[in-house]
Amino acid sequence: MRDTPEVSYLEIGSVGSMPLRIPVVTIGSGRPVLSILCGIHGDETASTFSAYQFLKCMAQEPELNGTVQLVPSANPFAQATRTRVAVSDLDNLNRTGKGDPDGRMTQRIANALFEFLKDSTLVIDLHEFRMTTPRMVVYIPDEKEETRQINLSNIAAFEPAFVWALSGASSDSGSLIAALVAEGVPGFGIETSDAHLMTDDEISKVVAGLYRVAQNLAILPGTFETRPVTAYNARFVSADQAGIWCTRRCVFEEVEEGELIGHLIPFPLVTEETVDTPYSGTLLQVAPHRLVDTGSYIFSVGETDKLITEELHRAAKRKS
Repeated sequence: MRDTPEVSYLEIGSVGSMPLRIPVVTIGSGRPVLSILCGIHGDETASTFSAYQFLKCMAQEPELNGTVQLVPSANPFAQATRTRVAVSDLDNLNRTGKGDPDGRMTQRIANALFEFLKDSTLVIDLHEFRMTTPRMVVYIPDEKEETRQINLSNIAAFEPAFVWALSGASSDSGSLIAALVAEGVPGFGIETSDAHLMTDDEISKVVAGLYRVAQNLAILPGTFETRPVTAYNARFVSADQAGIWCTRRCVFEEVEEGELIGHLIPFPLVTEETVDTPYSGTLLQVAPHRLVDTGSYIFSVGETDKLITEELHRAAKRKS
C-alpha cells in the first residue's frame, strides 16, 4: 500500500500579528528516519526543486520501510523575502547551533529544528553557493566512530561530485548540522549552484543521490553501485573590491599558483585587473560572470584530503 505524505507544523511564535510555523512533510512511519532540511537561508531556493522531486519519488514507492521527513521551509520569514536571514532579527540560522528556546526568534527556530531532528537516523541539510558548484557534500568530522561511519557510508551512497572535508575550527562553525553531529546525530550538508544555474540533469543527480541514501538506510529496497569520490580541503579566494567578475576557467581544472583565473573590472569600470590563484590544486568552484562586492567569494581551490578520500573509497567498495 502506497504511503501518503502528511503535513504538520512546528509552532514557533509570531512576529507582529503574523504567526511563524515551520511546515514538515512526512511520508512513511517508524525507523529508520531520513530527515531533509531546506531553506535554512531564505535566498537559497535550489534545494526545494530537488526535495520536491525526491518527495514525488517517495510517494510513488509501494511502501517505505521507515520514514522520510522533509522540512521545505526551515526559515519561513527569510524565505518570504528571499533574504539570507530573517529581517525580524537579522540572525543567521546556520550560525546559532542548537539555538535557545528562550532566545530571539531565529534562536528559537534553531532550537525547535534541533529538537525535532535529533531523533533522526540521518539528517541532510541542503544549501547552495553563489558560485558554480557541482553537487558537493560538506563532511563534518566527528570523534564518535559510529557517527563517522554512518556519515561516510551515506556520503558514498549519495555520490557527490566531490566532498569538502572540514577540519579544526572550520567544523565548529555554529551550523545546525554541526550541532547535530556533535550530539551524535549523523548528518551532512549538500551544496549546489544557485537555482538559476541548476540544470534539470543536475537536479536529477541530486534526487538520484537522495534515493540511494534512502536505499542505503534500508528505507527503500534495492542495491546500487557507487564510484569513489575525492575529498578536498578547500581554500576560498574573495574579491578585493566591487566590480564585474569575469571567469576564464572551469571547475575541476588543475591550476598552479600564479595562474590566471579571471578578470575583475572594478567600479567605476574604467580599468581591468587580472586575478591569479594564490594556491595550486583543483578548481572546485568558480563564480559565474556577475557583479561582486568586496569580500565576495569568486573561486575555491582544493587540495586532496588523502585520509578522508581513502575512507570514502573504502565505504564505496562496501556498497558495491
